[in-house]
Amino acid sequence: MIISIASTKGGVGKSTLSIHLAHFLTKKNKTLLMDADKQETTLTWAGWRAEEEIQPYIDTQKLPPQGIKQVLEAREKQYQYIIVDVGGSDSSVLRYVLASSDIVIVPTSLSAVDRIATLDMMALIDEAKAYNEKLKTFIAFNKLSTATKEIHSIPEYQSDFPTWAYWLNNKIYERIAYRRSYATGRTAYDKIEEKIDPKAITEMNHLWQEILHDIQK
Repeated sequence: MIISIASTKGGVGKSTLSIHLAHFLTKKNKTLLMDADKQETTLTWAGWRAEEEIQPYIDTQKLPPQGIKQVLEAREKQYQYIIVDVGGSDSSVLRYVLASSDIVIVPTSLSAVDRIATLDMMALIDEAKAYNEKLKTFIAFNKLSTATKEIHSIPEYQSDFPTWAYWLNNKIYERIAYRRSYATGRTAYDKIEEKIDPKAITEMNHLWQEILHDIQK
């Protein structure tokens, strides 16, 4: 199964969700994390993790910009899950990845700029669905503030979106654990300075479990 995490906008937390989903799935499934972003954010993180010999080992590779369909088809024969972290722009790479994915997860915050970018993504996904009818779309609220009541604006934010896009009920909040974990090749599932953030672990687990429950229906 190919799961892409994508948006036409940078800074929405694609790489954070990608590495956490890969960690979550790796514990029980043969999983490959692929970096399709020219900035190689995920690949850099994986290099730090490998240097520190942090377990579990998360198999991570670069997805080349050429022959995307063929590469993904070949990897799909070797892995149960493939997570693709796609760069934050409308590109041929993004379009080819969408055409090959079973699932796309679109992270967004509650900002007006993110809303516009997410609507742009819906248009791209709609185009991809003409060639890839199996593609399922999930929208995940990410980097929400824990200190405000902005969550009450969600119903208004969700207006004008296509009915085929599924809004995930579980949400990810802005937490120090996510920022600190990246710089050390870790995720919130790992101990960071001998500490863990149970809230971060719980919300990530709930998000992935919600997605898996839906696709396994």
